[in-house]
Amino acid sequence: MGEKNNILHLCVLMSLSDYDPDKREFRAIQKISKKLSVEFNVLNSFEEIQNKFRDDFETACKFYLNGIETEENKYLAIEYLKEVALADKNLKDREIKLLELCKKTWGSSFFE
Repeated sequence: MGEKNNILHLCVLMSLSDYDPDKREFRAIQKISKKLSVEFNVLNSFEEIQNKFRDDFETACKFYLNGIETEENKYLAIEYLKEVALADKNLKDREIKLLELCKKTWGSSFFE
């Protein structure tokens, strides 16, 4: 699985983080997949995450975060995660926690 796919899976996790996936978030993820030139199905990703990690949200996040190694893709991931988080015009606590997990995993320099 490539880094760009990991970014997209993280975006799906962002949309799931508030327990209320929104069509606007799914549309944002589809737009991001086009920007990344990656064929990606949001519903298949959702199923994969559910099957692989059950309800262990943090483990799923760490798995995909650790699959992104290049600085360029880390910056892209942060940008796109923020885009998905704000797609429904409502930033929730668990969405912020996912961004904080990114900061903890990759370092604060990606948020400057």
